[in-house]
Amino acid sequence: MDEKRIAQFWLKIDSSGGPEECWPWTASYHRTGYGHTKFEGKYWLAHRAAYLLHYGRLQADLHVLHSCDNPPCCNPAHLYQGTREQNMLDMSSRGRGKSGSQAGRPFRKLTWEAVCAIRSERAGGASVRSLATKHGIDPKTVRDILQRKLWVREPVARGPALSPPRPFRHDYAWDV
Repeated sequence: MDEKRIAQFWLKIDSSGGPEECWPWTASYHRTGYGHTKFEGKYWLAHRAAYLLHYGRLQADLHVLHSCDNPPCCNPAHLYQGTREQNMLDMSSRGRGKSGSQAGRPFRKLTWEAVCAIRSERAGGASVRSLATKHGIDPKTVRDILQRKLWVREPVARGPALSPPRPFRHDYAWDV
C-alpha cells in the first residue's frame, strides 16, 4: 500500500484525545459497531487495518482485540492480538456478555435504558455520530431509534430466543 493511501486511512481516525485515549474511526461502520474500510482490495474492520499498519503483521490464527472495550477504537496502544477464546473470556470477565433481558438475543447490543438515554441525549443536542460511537452502534441504527422504527416500546421479558441466531457473514478480513 502506498504512503498516500496509508495517510488517507489515518485521517479517518480521530486521535485528537491524545495517545492514551480511544481513537474512534470516523468513516463508515459495519453493522456490528466496528469501523470498516476497503484496504488492499478487501473490506477490513478498521481496527485490524490500524493494527497491521502500526505493527506490520497479523497472525492468521489470531483476532485483534480491544483493551478499551470500544469497538470503533483504532488506537494501536489499545489493540492486541489474541484467540477467540481469549476474547470470549475477556468479554465475560468485563461483564460484556448477554444476561437478563439480553440473554438469548445475541445480536441485540442495547437495553431499553440505553435506548431511552439515546433519545434523551439527542433531545439535549448530542449528534447522531457521537451517540453511535458512544453506544457502539451504526449511525443508521441511532436514526432508526430516534424515528421509532426500532425500539418502539419497552420489550417484554421472554424466555430463550424463539429462533436460532443468524450466522455471521465472514466477508471481512477477520483472519488475514
